[in-house]
Amino acid sequence: MIDFELTETQLAMQKLAKEFAEKEIKPIAAELDRVQDPAAPEAFPWEMVRKGSRLGLRTMALPQEYGGPDVDIITKMLVPG
Repeated sequence: MIDFELTETQLAMQKLAKEFAEKEIKPIAAELDRVQDPAAPEAFPWEMVRKGSRLGLRTMALPQEYGGPDVDIITKMLVPG
């Protein structure tokens, strides 16, 4: 029988990504959508990317030998990159 329950790790990563999106992305999303010049310094939220990187959200798709976490495909799908 196939187990369709998420593991504790998967649930934790899903929660981490959701909290990050609510706290870091949602507050600035509308402002970023209004940026007219994509080359302007304010057009890309580097600080948000750095915060997500520190949490390991940016490197989930990378193999472990290249600095990515050792997570399964289901976890990668739960946390969009």
